Amino acid sequence: MSGSAAQAVPTIANLDTDNVRDIICYMNSHRNVDTTPQNEVVQFVAMFFFIILSTLSFAFPIIPPAKFPFKIPGHIYDFFRYFGGGVLIATAFVHLLDSAYESIGPNTCVGMSYGWAEFSWPPAIAMTSALLFFMFEVSTELWAKAVTPTDAEKAQYTVSSTTRALWAQLTSFLVFEIAVIMHAVVIGLNMSTVSERSMMYFAFVFFTIFEGLSLGARFHTVQLPKSMAWAWIPWVLCLFYSFATPIAMTVGIAQGYDRHAFHPSVASGVLDSISAGIMLYVSFVDVLARDFMFNTDRPRSPLGLSLMFGDLFMGAILMAIMGKWK
Repeated sequence: MSGSAAQAVPTIANLDTDNVRDIICYMNSHRNVDTTPQNEVVQFVAMFFFIILSTLSFAFPIIPPAKFPFKIPGHIYDFFRYFGGGVLIATAFVHLLDSAYESIGPNTCVGMSYGWAEFSWPPAIAMTSALLFFMFEVSTELWAKAVTPTDAEKAQYTVSSTTRALWAQLTSFLVFEIAVIMHAVVIGLNMSTVSERSMMYFAFVFFTIFEGLSLGARFHTVQLPKSMAWAWIPWVLCLFYSFATPIAMTVGIAQGYDRHAFHPSVASGVLDSISAGIMLYVSFVDVLARDFMFNTDRPRSPLGLSLMFGDLFMGAILMAIMGKWK
């Protein structure tokens, strides 16, 4: 915050003569944060709860059905797959982009300061991240095809070509997981500032469950070799997601994080914008287009298609409603 903003009079503001930016910056820097001992206890309990919840949500789609003690119908997996697609779309539009505007948009302290006032940065950052992710996916797919042998080359088929194609799938997934983890980090930092009775806890639980299910469902499409040498990869990726929010909460509590201050607003706004762009690309291309248009195994009957659309819109509508408490 600039020096003029720090000198703004807190008791009387003349909207005709005072600098609007100074007033907004002052108001943002003086919002109350609940740091009572009771609230810290709730936050530390929530950390362990979110570790368990995020681990289970990520792991559910990648555990083979035969490992469960009871039979899980196949349509349950389909429901979470399409429902999760709706959740991703609503998360990108209603939560991430809107939060980015609240942090670095034109009517914020950041958005009225320095170079941030010269351009509408949230959609520009989101667009850039979506295009870069698109270029990355095209590059990895072309690389995978380049190392996949033709019929004439099958005699020279090597383990190296298979491994390269697999790593192309894994790197594409990793970029998507990084976008989700960025959102999880912002969630953790924000949770370190909310009160113990805040409805935001319920919204964050919803985020955690269905973003984890979406990650697990997407990783399920990666064709890992059956050998034990690869068996550890999904669980390491699961742990990255599981501990992102609790670690961010710990840092936020220890550092007295104030999400309305200038520099935290810049960080959260940029992270939200990047995550929004990647999630929008993944939602429309890797979820909607592939599952609804290019998937040869999708249901052909009107009832089957109606159920798919119903799952999709249910996820989008419920997550959009959660935007009231973000």
